[in-house]
Amino acid sequence: MAGILDFLGGENLQQIVNGLSEKTGVSTDKVGTVLDSLKQMLGQGENTGAELLSKLTGDGQSSTLQAISEKTGVSLDNVSQIFQNLTPMISNFFGGKGGNAAIALKKLNCDVCFFSCLGNDHDAELIKENLSRYGIDTSNIKISENCKTGAAYIFLEKNGNNRIIVNPGANMDINGADIRNIFKREMADCTHILIQLEISIEAVKEIIRVCNELNIKLVIDAGPIRNISINDLTGAYIVSPNKSELEALVKRKLHTLEEIKSAGKELLNNGIKNVLVKMGENGSLFLNSETEIYQKIYKVDALDTTGAGDSYM
Repeated sequence: MAGILDFLGGENLQQIVNGLSEKTGVSTDKVGTVLDSLKQMLGQGENTGAELLSKLTGDGQSSTLQAISEKTGVSLDNVSQIFQNLTPMISNFFGGKGGNAAIALKKLNCDVCFFSCLGNDHDAELIKENLSRYGIDTSNIKISENCKTGAAYIFLEKNGNNRIIVNPGANMDINGADIRNIFKREMADCTHILIQLEISIEAVKEIIRVCNELNIKLVIDAGPIRNISINDLTGAYIVSPNKSELEALVKRKLHTLEEIKSAGKELLNNGIKNVLVKMGENGSLFLNSETEIYQKIYKVDALDTTGAGDSYM
């Protein structure tokens, strides 16, 4: 929810207003007024992703248009024109780092058990149905009574790159006790565990502890950037940050490939067995105590990079 509100009130707002005005012939003042009203309406209460999409593109759109027209004094015809050009920018997709990686692994014929925390809402049911459609075990998913299902708002740029604003929601309602009491018995049957830093740091640390205790190979996708130290990741089989995440771990800016290699070796020196750095258009770097591999990218015409790093893992 926060992502859309930040987007409508952020640095891109004037660009959106100008673009919508140009497409519709409605003045920039009226477009801005309509978007301000929409932002206020969406900010009332806690909307799930499904509820948000319904207000913008689904069954709730007509009442939303009418309410905005009445509130702003902008004609219903003009409001409708603005929405007709705004809504193609908005789509609803399943995702999340864990979900994307789980589906990618299942497509590689791996036996996948998925553990996460969702809200007690309609979005949660849709997510579980989607995972089950791929044959992924969802029996260990925790349902939070306190938080809505998490969501990410992804803004796709013309060159295929994206910017992401995350509302973690129920993801942060996983704690160490959940790992010990709900998921540890499943972990004992696993050869590998893959986690991301989109859950509570308490849960991340407990997963690392249990994996070290049970001698399970733990792969950590070290994003998004969190308040976590290299020492907290000791014992992991693979830690894979992107460049910004690696900078956060070593607490300094990295400008060259040699500086990135040096930072990666710091992780190895702190008990991490392998480091895989994702560097976007600059390729990737794999390091361990015996090997150093730099891989250039394969050039493609990128349409949408959303989920690329998740699936890469």
